[in-house]
Amino acid sequence: MSGRQRLAVALVALGLALLPLWVGLSGNQYLLTLASRILIYALAAVSLDLLLGYGKLISLGHAAFVGIGAYVAGILSQHAL
Repeated sequence: MSGRQRLAVALVALGLALLPLWVGLSGNQYLLTLASRILIYALAAVSLDLLLGYGKLISLGHAAFVGIGAYVAGILSQHAL
């Protein structure tokens, strides 16, 4: 990896690391929800990329775990836990 690529990766990682802090300090509920969804989808996309791209594995269980997590989060939010 070249120096420019490393710098770009470091800046993106730093931005993602500071995003929750910035959103938490802003107090805006919409931004908090949006940032949470962005990070959840990014995590799902990166894990799927690792499985399909580097591992050459087709995993239907990956989608099941994401779906179960979303279902549990929905149930917990309905009961205000």
